[in-house]
Amino acid sequence: MEVNELLGRFEKVRIIYVKSVYLTLGLYLKQLYQLSLYLFFLSLQIDRELSIIKRPIKEFTI
Repeated sequence: MEVNELLGRFEKVRIIYVKSVYLTLGLYLKQLYQLSLYLFFLSLQIDRELSIIKRPIKEFTI
């Protein structure tokens, strides 16, 4: 009976460990996804600002 109890406890610990690994991996992948989105929008913003800088300056005459 003691062996079965030990195996049962080991199984519970293993399930908790696997859940924590999946949770950690999921959070890591979510952060990577958010970082890639952030970098993408940052590059769009930089491109937009560069295109504004590259426009020819119009001379204003009064």
